[in-house]
Amino acid sequence: MASVPLSDQPEQTTLSEGSISPDVVEYSFSDNGPWVIDRTELTWTAGIALLRANTRRLVPQLTAKRRLPPPGRLAVVSAHLGAAVIGWAVIDRRRGGSDSRLGLSKRLRSAAEKLGPTYIKLGQVISSGEGLFPTELVEEFKACRDQVPSEPFDAVRQVVEADFGRPLETVFSRFERTPIAAASIAQVHSAQLITGEEVV
Repeated sequence: MASVPLSDQPEQTTLSEGSISPDVVEYSFSDNGPWVIDRTELTWTAGIALLRANTRRLVPQLTAKRRLPPPGRLAVVSAHLGAAVIGWAVIDRRRGGSDSRLGLSKRLRSAAEKLGPTYIKLGQVISSGEGLFPTELVEEFKACRDQVPSEPFDAVRQVVEADFGRPLETVFSRFERTPIAAASIAQVHSAQLITGEEVV
């Protein structure tokens, strides 16, 4: 699908007298449409042409079929999952039965959380596999649905500042360090814009 460069897109929509803005009909904007993009406010577009060109250049490399995963990633995954299984074999396996399965389940969930979003998503799939997976495994992985550890605030700050292209303090008068929710691929913080609006 071809994309239209920002400079080639229309600056605004002109409506005839009495017509309804497509913003209100098709999207979720207020009745005070039409909404007009002020390109000077879109700081994230700076350098976007270079970013697109670099991404296009990398497409063959990113989509190339590999016989094995990247060595660094393979080592990290093997280390976390291997530590979980070895810890279970040395400590929990002797207990047998449900206690043994519970020990392995806890170790695997912990490894999944350390490995990141893809493995947390896999844990969420396991958590819905009642009757397919052992009960202990399903119950333990239910924590991957809504009890995922949050990202450190410094990482959140870095992402938000990169998205806005400026320091946090120039956009928000308050930004809560502790998230109100955390999931496998996102977390939510409450904040207040410098203009006074409460946002999440």
